[in-house]
Order: sequence, then C-alpha cells, then structure tokens
Amino acid sequence: MKKAFFASIALLMTFLFSLLLGYQNIQANPGTATPTRQSVPTSTPALFATISPDTKSHWLTYTNTQYQFHFNYPDSLKSFGAISGPVTSNPVAAFNLADPNTGMPFSDAPFDGLNVYVVPILNGETFDSYIAQEKAQLIYWERVWRKTEIASTCSQEIIMEPTGLLWTHLIGCFSDIGRYYALFPDGKRVLVVSRVSSTPGFPEVFDYILSTFRFDR
Repeated sequence: MKKAFFASIALLMTFLFSLLLGYQNIQANPGTATPTRQSVPTSTPALFATISPDTKSHWLTYTNTQYQFHFNYPDSLKSFGAISGPVTSNPVAAFNLADPNTGMPFSDAPFDGLNVYVVPILNGETFDSYIAQEKAQLIYWERVWRKTEIASTCSQEIIMEPTGLLWTHLIGCFSDIGRYYALFPDGKRVLVVSRVSSTPGFPEVFDYILSTFRFDR
C-alpha cells in the first residue's frame, strides 16, 4: 500500500513539473488561435475506425494563420491547460487544449489534452540534428529530475499519415509526455505536439487528431 502511495506521489510530482514547463512556455509565447466548426472527413484510416461518425460531427477546426497549419479536434477539448513540449531552440506555444472533465489523480489539473508548439530551425541545423539535440536534452532533464544516472529508455519511431505527413515520435525521454515532431514544408520550422502518454482512453482520439494536421502552404 505504501509503495503504491509513494508511486502515485512520484507520478503526480512529475506531471506537475511538466505542467509548469508548459505553462511557462505558453505565458511567454501566447500564440494565435482561430477555431472554426467544420465536419471531419469521413474517409479515415482503419486505425481510427472505432471513433464513431456521430462523434466526429462534434469537432472543430483550429487554424493558425501565422504559421499556416490547421487540424481538427473534438469540441470537448477547451483552450486551456499546459503540457510541456520541446526543450530546445526557443519553442513558441501555438495552442493548448484540455478536457476540463478529466483530471490527474490528487490534482484538479486537466489530464486529456495536447499542446502545439512551433520551433525555429537554426542556421546550419537540420531536422535530424534538431531531433538528436532534443533527445539529448530530454535525457539530461530526466536524469536531473530523477537525480539518477541510470540509462534512459528514450527511443523514437516514425509515423506516416495517409497524407504523407511524417511525425517523429520521441518515447519515454522525459516524464510522462509523448512528443511528436514534423518538419514544416519550408524546412525552417518544426511543428511539435505533446500529450500525457498514460491518459486512459484518450490516445485513440489523439491519434485521429494527429492524422488531421495539414500545412496550408
């Protein structure tokens, strides 16, 4: 019982630390948002077939006119909350979403949700070198936070959407946050989406949200 209690406390502290990082990013870089109601296309990959058509009709479209991208999300998600994202190259928080009806145990912080960031690619830097730098910094902060030198479980996978958009997913690199990275068409910025990895029931919805991201140029 005591082990379970202390494990819950450790998870809570990690989550709250991640929220603080995300909140600081959002306060410093508020971003812009233009949500509009729009039907989600009914043609979806088989992976997301368990999301019913009736549910999809209650989705909104977020359009960012500054960075020229858009995506769909369920109207149960509201524009608040904070989830930490990228840790290098001065990220700008573009949009944050959370379901106010969900929460972290022992906390009133919303649990189901995501944050969207835009990160500039520095001169002479490539997408691969940026990802390598991100991984190194996330591993560093994981060790600082946990005060240990144990080997990190940080790994990455490539996700290809039906549209051809490629996401690089960093897994287990720091705290309980999953981070997804996609290169803008001009090669000068990286789009980053982060979410709490252990959210029960939300990953299926998140996967569909991720599949709706589009660049407008």
